[in-house]
Amino acid sequence: MNYGNKSILTKEDKRDLKLLYQKAWNRELTSINNTPIYLVKPFHTAVGT
Repeated sequence: MNYGNKSILTKEDKRDLKLLYQKAWNRELTSINNTPIYLVKPFHTAVGT
C-alpha cells in the first residue's frame, strides 16, 4: 500500500484486506504483532436495542 498524494489501492491490497477481514471474522486471526483484534459492532447498529 502506498501513502501520500499518489496513494492508490491496488488489486493486491484489496486481496490482502479481504483475506485479513475473512480471517479476523472467522477467528483464525486473533492478533497482529501481539496486538489483539477485537470485533465490535458500530454504535449506530446498537441504538434502540
